Amino acid sequence: MKTKKLTLIQATPEQARNTCGPYWYLVQDYYTSHTAFCRRESFLNYLEERGLALSEPLVEQGTYAYQVIIGGYDQVMHMSYDAFYALPAIIETRTLSNGSYTLARITEDNGIRTVHTLNPNCEHRPEYDYFESKAIYG
Repeated sequence: MKTKKLTLIQATPEQARNTCGPYWYLVQDYYTSHTAFCRRESFLNYLEERGLALSEPLVEQGTYAYQVIIGGYDQVMHMSYDAFYALPAIIETRTLSNGSYTLARITEDNGIRTVHTLNPNCEHRPEYDYFESKAIYG
């Protein structure tokens, strides 16, 4: 699955209270929710891991802002452990998949990054403690 047109909304306190985070950094793919972050550092890490960039500087947390995110990335889910672990990953990280944090292996080809995960039906798919992971990556 390829991301198409990513945008960022920086939420006001009222908007953040209406999320289950509270989430201050809301990423959309066209006009559909894509992901969200409670912490600035986690959002910036997400951008860096996926090879994305901001079109404008971030404003102070709690101030509303909207901007286009430059770049895009692919997401691929694997059923084969062998294929997944044989990938020439440039980064290993955690990502949210099917409600659980799992291992993500990120590759790059011609400047486009791909986030690879194992399918949730893979019995031995690595999964990490949700709250520990959210504290780091959320």
